[in-house]
Amino acid sequence: MKLNAYAVSGSSPGKKTRPDFLLSHDSPLSTIWLLTPLSPDAHRFITDHIEESTVLYFGSSVVIDSTTSKTYCAVSPMRD
Repeated sequence: MKLNAYAVSGSSPGKKTRPDFLLSHDSPLSTIWLLTPLSPDAHRFITDHIEESTVLYFGSSVVIDSTTSKTYCAVSPMRD
């Protein structure tokens, strides 16, 4: 019996998905990053995992200053 790895994993190449977050900055040398939630799950993640008294918002985005915070983020490129 042959299994379709894409169907089993739920990551079919034809399936369109939208990311939960957008991580952006204004230049390659920028130390200021914006983490923008794009889904209800992302908004819940922020409220559940980021202490309200320590967060700075810019609109709906969380401001991350990489010079003052020990913040690490794994980023994968978006694919169409």
